[in-house]
Amino acid sequence: MRNLTLVLILLSCFVLAQNADDWKQVSRRGANDFVMNHLAAADNEAPVWSSVYNDSTEWPPHEPEPRVGLGSAASEESRCVRIWWDVALDRTGVCYTLYYQQGTFDFETDPDLKKARKVLLVPTVTEEYEQGKADAYPYTATIDALESGKEYSFVLRATDTSPQHNEEKNTVVKTVIIQ
Repeated sequence: MRNLTLVLILLSCFVLAQNADDWKQVSRRGANDFVMNHLAAADNEAPVWSSVYNDSTEWPPHEPEPRVGLGSAASEESRCVRIWWDVALDRTGVCYTLYYQQGTFDFETDPDLKKARKVLLVPTVTEEYEQGKADAYPYTATIDALESGKEYSFVLRATDTSPQHNEEKNTVVKTVIIQ
């Protein structure tokens, strides 16, 4: 996963350099063919969920089973909900958006969840993941200022950082009654 992060950072640097006056100098000095061939391609695909957890006991290991959307959600004190999730992958980078509302979602009439509240998340790496717990979710965030005693539904979606802002449309819902 760290290698993927490094590749995404390098691609971002090349995009920034491409817009700078010295782009011709950078490209002449040997930017590799992969970067040169893939920078200009349009990204029309939404991110794909994956997982940092792989239970394979074989070598080489099989692809990890994707853990789509929210992995877990729990009410905490002070009218807060803490959520956990795994990674989504996209060649342009990924942002995570949490949609939430009181009551249930109607994906048929509102597939883009326009009626829900929307929060762009800044993920924090979980302590369990940092300590090497095998099946731990890597990311967490806390949502506050919710109404005590009310039931909320939550959906987490991944959006890429391309100009098209492609968002995947999973329907994994976690429901929590707020303390």
